[in-house]
Amino acid sequence: MKPRTRIQQEVARLSKRLPRLTEEQRAYAFRHCFKHYAVKRADGTNICTECGHSWKSDHDLADTVCGCTCSHCGMELEALRTRKSVFSDMEYFSIVTT
Repeated sequence: MKPRTRIQQEVARLSKRLPRLTEEQRAYAFRHCFKHYAVKRADGTNICTECGHSWKSDHDLADTVCGCTCSHCGMELEALRTRKSVFSDMEYFSIVTT
């Protein structure tokens, strides 16, 4: 976005003074702020959105209600049943610097 008004230009000027995000901050936000999903396909296959591991579950209803854990990366996942071939999700986080 190109700042056009006087307020937008001031915000853009002040935002350049903010420190860059560290890798620890990014890792914390990725681990704790965003939802982690297991995409459930129609054929019963679960796909972990964290590591990409796929598996078939014996407890389909329990996974949907209670969630499941990826056997590869150990992440607690929320089950998301979908028939879409491409899963896309947008989430944002912000860090308040005083």
